[in-house]
Amino acid sequence: MGANSSLGPPSREATTEDAGRAWNAESAPEPTLQEEAPPGTSGYRRALKSLLVYSGGIVAAKLASVILVPLYTHRLTQAEYGTLELLDVTLQAATKLLWGGLPYAFWYFYTNRNTEQERRRVVTTAVLGALAVGSAGALAGSALAPWISELLWGSRRNAALLWILFAGMACAFPFEVMLNWFRVIDEPVKYVASGMGRLVLQVAGAVFLLMVCGLGIAGVLWSSVLAGGAGAAVLLVYGLRRNGMGVDPRLFGRMLVYATPSIFVGLCSFLSHFGDRYFLLRSVSLSELAIYSLAYKFGMLITLMQYAFQAYWNAQVFEIAKRPSSSVLLGRALTYLTLALCGATLAITAFVKPVLRLLAPPAYAACAPLVPLICAAYVAFGLSAYFQTLFYVRKRPGSDAILSGAGALTAGLAYLILIPRYQLWGAATATLLSFAVTLLLGIVWSRRFIHVQCEWGRLSKVVVSAAALAVVCQCLPLHSTVAQVAAGACVLLGYATLLVLTDFLNQSEKRVVHSYLARLRLFAQR
Repeated sequence: MGANSSLGPPSREATTEDAGRAWNAESAPEPTLQEEAPPGTSGYRRALKSLLVYSGGIVAAKLASVILVPLYTHRLTQAEYGTLELLDVTLQAATKLLWGGLPYAFWYFYTNRNTEQERRRVVTTAVLGALAVGSAGALAGSALAPWISELLWGSRRNAALLWILFAGMACAFPFEVMLNWFRVIDEPVKYVASGMGRLVLQVAGAVFLLMVCGLGIAGVLWSSVLAGGAGAAVLLVYGLRRNGMGVDPRLFGRMLVYATPSIFVGLCSFLSHFGDRYFLLRSVSLSELAIYSLAYKFGMLITLMQYAFQAYWNAQVFEIAKRPSSSVLLGRALTYLTLALCGATLAITAFVKPVLRLLAPPAYAACAPLVPLICAAYVAFGLSAYFQTLFYVRKRPGSDAILSGAGALTAGLAYLILIPRYQLWGAATATLLSFAVTLLLGIVWSRRFIHVQCEWGRLSKVVVSAAALAVVCQCLPLHSTVAQVAAGACVLLGYATLLVLTDFLNQSEKRVVHSYLARLRLFAQR
């Protein structure tokens, strides 16, 4: 929808065992592929297949939002683009307040039910409960719209835009519950098809309402509301037909109690992610805010890897943590997540300048230097989110609340100190400090109740190699698009080469890589 909108958050037979086998420890005796999975199937391959399907949908959604950048930056003024950013941030705040930890509550209660009938009741209860919460939120937001508009813009002229914005919440929440259900039963195709269907409708609506109807910001908002409503209607019918109408109000009450600490967590998360926009509004113009918004859009592409990982992992970790080898599996997952985040950071850093030239007018060129710093912040965020998920696995949402509070407090203080003096750079630096504090506390705190066997040697190889090459990429005095693209390709190739030379892959991973290379050679010979 707005500047930072994204595709919001897996059958039971192929979940825990296969997910667990994908992260067998290097320190443990290396099992054969036959021991890792049923005959003819590798645990790595099965987990990788689900990850790739989830990743495809999430990547497509994020890329579609980037593809819309030329439409927004050319059809809207910089001030309007900045206004759109504030609207999107306001929706994020409302969502954090109302949605909070309900996805975790749904996963927790679903995985702790022993019969299929009980699980169906959890799904139906969560879907209809989310519809009720979303509708109540839409009504409350609409009532407060004039006051919010006056608070943000100094007048009530944007109240109508806020009414459109909040109307979409009634449909968005049940839609997200259905997506979470597809994740927990490991149905990646349905998950991706549902998200992509909504996305296609939203993109088509935005193009029509902006280019044909000339509705400006209102057209962008209406495209999101209409697409979300259509998607929610289809999934609601499908979900109720599959799971019946067995609603348990007491169960939903227990879900809300479980998720209550996450309201505070959500608000703290909002302050760390988006609070800088409100502080910037007092120090910079809407046009400068638009530049920061676009830089943030590129920087947050790092979350492509995080969300793809979480789409599979977060729904499975509750049961994986019950396995005797859970500490090893958790450590292996952390290594893979770090590799993905650092690789994505390097790719974005390498290609942001030529891509920006293609997507936005020259007035937005000033956002490029900010992107690597924002990417670094979101590496720290992705890793901290990994540890915060473990709090919910051990039924400690209160610990997440305390940790998130520490991050939000750091962000708030950094915003107050850095933004008035350094403006856009101060905002990006404050975000990095906030996520770094959350990550460090998460690592230390999680050790009190769950053991993660971190592969520190491999983690250091990933981080140091990526950081060194990112610095090299930023220091290269290249100005032509062709030279920048060529240099970016060389940097990524150098990253892969460094990991190979430092013996990053263990024996199991080497076998998987060799297997896929052999398949590629056979395919090329046909």
